[in-house]
Amino acid sequence: MFRLVQGQAPHTLHTLGTAAAVHWFKNICLILADNQIECTLWAKFGVQSPWQKAIADYGQTGLLRQIYWCRTGENPGLGESLKLDQSIGITPLLLEVNTHWQGENFFCFLSSQINLLILLGESPENPKVVNILQSFSPRVIGYFLNELKQSLVVADDLSVDLFTPEELNPSADLDLVNQLVQGMGPQLKNSSTAVPQSNSSAIANSFVVNLIRELGIPLTNIKTALQLLESLQQKKEARQRYLDLIKQNCDRQMSLITGLQELLTIEATTAPLESVQIADCTLSTIGIYQPIALEKSIILNSVVAENCPPVACTGADLRTILQRLLENALKFTNPGGRVQIKAYHQGPQVEIVVSDNGCGIAMADIPHLFDCFFQGQNALPETQGAGLGLTIVQSLVQRWGGKITVRSRPGQGSNFHVFLPVMVDHSLGHRFIVPS
Repeated sequence: MFRLVQGQAPHTLHTLGTAAAVHWFKNICLILADNQIECTLWAKFGVQSPWQKAIADYGQTGLLRQIYWCRTGENPGLGESLKLDQSIGITPLLLEVNTHWQGENFFCFLSSQINLLILLGESPENPKVVNILQSFSPRVIGYFLNELKQSLVVADDLSVDLFTPEELNPSADLDLVNQLVQGMGPQLKNSSTAVPQSNSSAIANSFVVNLIRELGIPLTNIKTALQLLESLQQKKEARQRYLDLIKQNCDRQMSLITGLQELLTIEATTAPLESVQIADCTLSTIGIYQPIALEKSIILNSVVAENCPPVACTGADLRTILQRLLENALKFTNPGGRVQIKAYHQGPQVEIVVSDNGCGIAMADIPHLFDCFFQGQNALPETQGAGLGLTIVQSLVQRWGGKITVRSRPGQGSNFHVFLPVMVDHSLGHRFIVPS
């Protein structure tokens, strides 16, 4: 069946290790439960399979109206094994002995908000790897259910309605689709965290894994939106939402490409040293973002100490640092909040503080803020960027012998402290003083 459905576009394919695939499937069920999705489920899985715990947890929410449990042989009662609520209807179904179903599991969630098909196939090359086919397309899901119903063993106690084609909702909740599509992200991300940082090859592999994930998410979102646009029954409003999703993810993809190019440029090039006035850069940057702040009813201002000396870097780099930090602060500050830039002279260096009283940062996220592609716990789908902004900031700061630190608490805002060396007289025999 996996190969048959694979020939029916559109769909999305993934490959994960068994443990990561199980964790991913649990995430999918949690997302459905969190969104209060009441559904009917067509499924094939073993009683002792790792997938059953996620289904059992979903069933205990009371959101599963009916389960059509398909099997190819005799098995113990599913209801007792899963400890489901007695209000949930469970219909055991027997499939004809057919090679289509060997070594495969499937889960087909049907609801008024969304339809989702997940096919799980064993990899012939590696038994510890699971091939995952995922589709939201009514046409693909309809094809799958039609093939499935033709494979059912007819029994006297089965309703004739079971063998009739399903009437699938041609549209889908766009926000929910986006959440389910991005449910793949954490597994690839978490699988890379165990890479030993002392091994440069492993670090490079970790970067590539994360890059593949970040390139894949927007493309998967775009592909899913195109799947849903396929249906001619879509209303004008729904079609516009899908077009907006495509545009949003194209923008994210472009942001990712631009960010990677910027990082490579920082690493590969050198820039002539300049004596940069903090006040000038701060005022020009504030001017750019003041309209955005006003639109969100956020107070945006700056305070630069009168004795603040010029710093040793380039004007372009300092403006980029301030712009990236301001974008971040404005993104996570609610209307009526405050964002501020302050600058002080601290001996051989200047301290620049970009502060806000926004949502703050989880303590567990702070050590990873400057990692490539990192998305914090507070990042909502509409606020997620490419995950490269703070990485670029740190690279620019370190380029000039500086450093950057963060202080934050959830609900109490964030303070980003940038330390840059003071520009000194060339007659001293060196260009600038590097902070300790």
